[in-house]
This record gives sequence, C-alpha cells and structure tokens, in this order.
Amino acid sequence: PRCCFLGCGQEMLVAEYREHEGNECSCRQYICRMHKKGVHIPVFGGAGMHVMCGRSVRAKEMAHHKQIEEHLATALKAWNVPKLKKAIAAAIPMCHPDFADKKCHCQGCQFAPELVAACDVRVSDLEQRFQSVQTVLGRGHISVDA
Repeated sequence: PRCCFLGCGQEMLVAEYREHEGNECSCRQYICRMHKKGVHIPVFGGAGMHVMCGRSVRAKEMAHHKQIEEHLATALKAWNVPKLKKAIAAAIPMCHPDFADKKCHCQGCQFAPELVAACDVRVSDLEQRFQSVQTVLGRGHISVDA
C-alpha cells in the first residue's frame, strides 16, 4: 500500500490510486467556475467588469469557497461599504497584508489577488461617493437606507 500523493493520508494499492485521485480524494483539486463570466464588479458610469476567480480548490473546501464567493458577489451588488469590506476580508489571499487578521486561513477562501484588488477599487469608489454626499445628508432633508 502507498499513501495518497495529494495529502489526504489514505493508503491504497497502486492500482487503486487513479480512481482515488480522480473521484474519492478529499484533497483533489477543482478549478472554480462558479460564475461562468467571473464575479461581476460594478463600475460607476459603465457596464462593470467580470473578474474570474479561477482558483484551484480542494474538494473538501469547495463548499466553503462557493459560500465566500457568493457572499462577495452579493456584497458587490449593494452600496453597503462595511458589508463589502467584510466580504473582501473573508476572501483575501496569503499575500495580502491583512491575511494574519483573517479568521480562516484555508486555501478555499484565499481568492486571486486580482479579484481582491478589483473589489478594493470598488470599495474606494463607494467611499469617495459616500464622502461626497455627506454635506447634503448632514442637512437632514434626505437619508440613505442601510
């Protein structure tokens, strides 16, 4: 018997390895294609852009990955900056300066740096727009729903 090369720890005969690697191993990898065009990132004054996740995710982490990606995609549709920042924080990769503060460090919720950077641009844009209307909001004649 040989131990699985992918890291799950299961032992099997060499003849059984191909089946294990392709269909059974919890450490087998899948490319994320949850959003066929990529995650839609709205852009003010334009149609927005799509950024592919395209991460290689272990089978045992795929459900978690999909949950984080869906949360991020939903947060991007709203103008709720704190909600979007929270969704981005859950998706930052190991190379991000705030990674040490992240709750979960599994590979399933480490998204591509390009996707996170595009989301950060969206946050900056929303924050600028929020600041620009503070004077009007301060007068008390209109308000913004949360």
